[in-house]
Parts: sequence; C-alpha cells; structure tokens
Amino acid sequence: MNACSQEPDTLLCAQGTVIGQGCLTNSYAIRLDRKNKEYGIAENVTFDNVVETLNLPEEFQVNGARIYFTFKKPAEDAGKYLTYCTSAPQVVILDISGQNCPVPVKNSK
Repeated sequence: MNACSQEPDTLLCAQGTVIGQGCLTNSYAIRLDRKNKEYGIAENVTFDNVVETLNLPEEFQVNGARIYFTFKKPAEDAGKYLTYCTSAPQVVILDISGQNCPVPVKNSK
C-alpha cells in the first residue's frame, strides 16, 4: 500500500453467489463466502455479507450463479441511482470468472 492510497496494491479475489437483483436500478446482489470486513468492505446490519454491483456481466445475472471476482469500491461521486430499498455496500467488478479466481491484479494508482 502506498502512502497516497487507501486501497491495497494487490486486490483480493472475492467468492460468492448471485442472489438476485439489488436495490439500485439494474444492480445485482452477491452473497460473499466470507465476511465483508475480510475484504475491506463495511459491514451492513441489514445485509449480512452481501454486496451490490451495477456492472455484473449479463452471463452471470442468474440467481445462484457462483462467481469469483476482483473488485474496487466505487468513487464517492459515482452518481446517484434510483433505489427502492436500503442498498448493500457497493463494489465495482474488475475481473470475473465462474470457474476460479481471476489472477490478482495490481492497482493502477
């Protein structure tokens, strides 16, 4: 980790299951195999070990799909989306696979 960044230099591979559409318009919810905090994601009282993403590739937009992915947290000013319930913590998927963990990637910062 460098002094100017709060993100680690190597991103972890997260594993989880798609559990359906999320609260944000066009989003999908993913139940992680491990605790959110193990990935550096804030815990959420409403959603235990669940994250939400707006960029889940169409081939994985199926309830029960097992996915392995690297991610980053969205920018604070990423824009506002229509929401109809309290959303889970957001992630931006960088690389994804249905078979095994993508090779860890280095941050570009």
